[in-house]
Order: sequence, then structure tokens, then C-alpha cells
Amino acid sequence: MSVQKLIEFQLQTSGPSATFLMSGSKCLIRQGEFLQVVNLQQKQVEAKIPMNKYIGQPSSLVDDVYYEVNKNTLTSTNIETKETETVQVSNNLNATAFVNYNRLIFMISNGQLLALYLDTKELVPIGDFVPATNMFQYSENEMASYFNNKLHIFNTESHELKTKEQYLSEGFTFRANNDFVQLSTQIFKYDEIIYEPSATLEKAIPFLNANLIAFTGFSGLFELLQGDIFDELSQFCACLRFQRSSNIVIEQEQAAPQSKMVNICMQYFASIKAEIANGKTETEAIQPYKSDLIQMLTILGLGAQVVQEAEGKQDSQAEIQQLILAQKDQEIKELQKDKNELQNKLKISEDQLNQKGKTNDNSNVENQLQNTIRQKDAEIAQLQRKISELNSKVANATSQAENTVKTQERSQPVVQKPVEAPVQQAPVILIQKKTTIENPAPTQSAPAVPTGRPMTLAEKVAMFSKK
Repeated sequence: MSVQKLIEFQLQTSGPSATFLMSGSKCLIRQGEFLQVVNLQQKQVEAKIPMNKYIGQPSSLVDDVYYEVNKNTLTSTNIETKETETVQVSNNLNATAFVNYNRLIFMISNGQLLALYLDTKELVPIGDFVPATNMFQYSENEMASYFNNKLHIFNTESHELKTKEQYLSEGFTFRANNDFVQLSTQIFKYDEIIYEPSATLEKAIPFLNANLIAFTGFSGLFELLQGDIFDELSQFCACLRFQRSSNIVIEQEQAAPQSKMVNICMQYFASIKAEIANGKTETEAIQPYKSDLIQMLTILGLGAQVVQEAEGKQDSQAEIQQLILAQKDQEIKELQKDKNELQNKLKISEDQLNQKGKTNDNSNVENQLQNTIRQKDAEIAQLQRKISELNSKVANATSQAENTVKTQERSQPVVQKPVEAPVQQAPVILIQKKTTIENPAPTQSAPAVPTGRPMTLAEKVAMFSKK
């Protein structure tokens, strides 16, 4: 089992670390109180960005932006401009372990498995887990943690949790087939030592891609290795399928105001649109959110029609416009309610005037109420005009989608083939990975390994939000 050391470089920092290989022979290392950009060819630190002391917080690198979770907040730092932005993502987050999939971070917090979408800053529950301080991908639809001398295995599709008698050390863990590869004082596969690093790898988050692995030891020593065993690990963890915990999500969203629920639906449709732009079909993109959307749209009075009609179409703009219409309808209902309350107050005021006679004070109150009612009428009229415009957009988008489908159907040659039974689509999100650093992919899946893959999904979501 041959392992070759390609690069070794000593930093001036120490402690827990997270390592990211970048394009252009560069590396990003988070250690100590700095975020460091290293030129691997010259073996020099090109830039050092001061930050809080790193103790192993969940982190990721997307394009040129570094993300780090600190308690309840998500901090993003642009490596080029050094600009930093902090967003609160939770009120009770205590991440004790994480697995990184580029734009998606899985975390254990308070005994629960969570997923954080870096594009939308959305934190969603997956299911109840164990309060462990380690986790790793166990199979294409399982995550595992070594806790209380047992291996706890969580199915990310069925959300079933099982335990297994298995001894593991406290080192960072990978799994390939039936073998466990761990990083501690050595890199070993069960009792077989694969490689002896120059520094201990305690609390070191490595980077794994194809047949390469990069890590920074506790003493600040960076090493880049190459070997077939690492390619085996990469292939085993080529994808992860998981299903969101719709019950927990819906319980939170049903308690929210309807306008907030519409906003959540809009976020889901933004994610769906982005996944379609990245090559998924309408059905594949909608499937992970389908259950949540149907329940929320039912509460909003739209039922499952929006989601069901979206499947199989070439353009989801009609469905998106329907959601905007729902939001406008809700605003009109709220304005109408305010107007009715004002009219009741005005009627009471008029009755009091008839009984007691008019005074200057009463006249002023009456005039104010009438002015407010006229203002509400104007707002309602404006919203009704917007709804009329949106109805036209919905009709146009639906017509365009239907014409596109008809055109494609006419262009297809008639081929006789046997009728096949429909295949049940698995309600999962599929994360896949590429095996080259130079060819960036939006859905890489190296287990617990932050990756620096340039992508344009955020720009597409931003474009959608302007429509």
C-alpha cells in the first residue's frame, strides 16, 4: 500500500486545523488565530487574515469565500477582498461535530443531525442522533458516530438509528467498504500503518480528493500525500443521499405567520431553480422539498397543485408567480381586515356624535379615520393591480412551458417500445463529487472535507430574487 509525500511545509501556527486545497497550486489553512493562504509551489504564506482562535468549528470554502460556524452565527470571509459578513442561523446551536460537502455542512448539535445550506443560510433538521464529538460518512445513505464505546449509525433517508459493537480510536475517521481509515499519531487501516506523519493529527480536518489527501498537523506542519488508498476512500464516499425531516420543519413553519411561510416556500423554489440550472430535471429538483411544500401550500390555500404541476414542466416560473400571488392575496386580506376595523371605529364614532352632538375633537377623530380608510383603499387598489399583472405573467409562463413541451413532443420521432412500470423516485437529495481540483463541481462529496470549488449558484439565486 504505497503512499507518497508530495509537499511538506511548516507554518508558524499550531492547534486544531482545517485544510482546503485550492486551484492554482494554493492551499487555505485555518489554524490558530489566522486564515492563511499558502502558495504550495513557493512554500510561502501569501496572506494571513486575522480571526478568532480556531477550535474545530464547522467550516467550508466555496469559490473565494470561507465559511465558519461560530455558536449561533455563520461568518463568511472573502479571501480576495478580506470582507467579512456574519449572519445568525440559529438561537440554540452547539455544533460538536461536522461533515463538509462544499456548499452543505452536516452538523451534530444537541443530539440532533442538522444540515446548513451555505447559499441560503438555511439550517434544517435531518433527525435525532447522538451528542457525539465525531461523525463520518458510513455509506451512501448513512452517517455514523463513535459514542460511548459503540458505533451509532443513522440512516439519512429513513432516519432510523442503530448501534453496533465496534472499537474505534478518537482519530478522524474515513470508511471504505468494510475498512476504517483513521488519522491520529499515524494514518492507519485497522492495525496496519499506512503512513506516519511528522506531526500528530489531533483535531486536524483533512482535505480528500481523488488520490490526494492534505492535512495540517497540530504543530502547524502541512503535508500533501498521494496514494491509491485515498482514491478508494474518495470513491466510497462519492455521494450521500438524505431526506429532510419534514415533520420537524413543518411544526416550526405552521406556527409562523402565513407571509413568513410564503417566504420559506420562495426560498425552496429558489433552491429548486438553482438545482435545475445545475442539470437536474424538474422532478429530481422538486422531490426533496415536495412533502414540505405540499403541506405549507395546503395551509396557504394552494394545496398540492403548484408542486404537482411543476413536475415535468420545462419552466417553473408559473409556480413561482403563483407563490407571489399567494403572498399578495394575503397582504390584501390583512389590509381589508384593517379597513374593516377602521370602518367599525368610524361607525362607533358617528353613533357617538349623533348621541352627544358634534365637537371639534370628535370631528378631528372622524376625519382621521376617513383619511386612513381612503389610504387603505388606495393600497388595496395598488395590490389588485399588481395581482392582475402577476396573473398575466402566470398565464404567459404556463403557455410558454406548454408550448415548449408540445414543440419537443412534435420533434421526437415515433418509436414503438414496450410499456415499462413506473419507477418510484427516491425522495432524497443526491450529493455527488468530481475527482479533479481543476474542474470545479457544485456538488462534491468528500467526507468531512472542506473543498474550494468555484461555482455560480449564488449568482443564479441572486438573479432569481430580483425577478
